[in-house]
Amino acid sequence: MRVINASPDVGDIDLYAKGRDKAIFSGVGFASADGYDEVEPVSGKLEVRLKGKKGVVASVPTAHFDAGKLYTVVTAGRLPKLEVIRVEDQLAGRTVTENRTPGTETPGSSTARK
Repeated sequence: MRVINASPDVGDIDLYAKGRDKAIFSGVGFASADGYDEVEPVSGKLEVRLKGKKGVVASVPTAHFDAGKLYTVVTAGRLPKLEVIRVEDQLAGRTVTENRTPGTETPGSSTARK
C-alpha cells in the first residue's frame, strides 16, 4: 500500500484503521508519493488525521485491503471537504480499479505512511 497526499492545505497526514493505536502510515507530506509498504490486511473504517493529532479530518467508512494486492490511497481537495480515493493497482497491462469516496466526511459528520 502507498498513500499520496494531494491536499495542499492539510500539511502532513497520518492514516489509521479505526480502533488501532498505531498509524498505518505516518507523516505523509503534500505531493509526496513514496513507494509501497507492506501492511497487514485491513477491513473497516480508515481515518485520515493531521500528523500527530487525534481528530479525524476525513475517513473511508468501509475500506477493504486484501493481502498480496497493491493499493494506493489518495487524499485530495481542501479542508473541510477532503476526498479520499482508493485505487487497486495492477501489474502492467492490467486494469486499475478506482473507488472514490464522494462527500468525504469531516469531523462531526463522517468521510482515508509508515
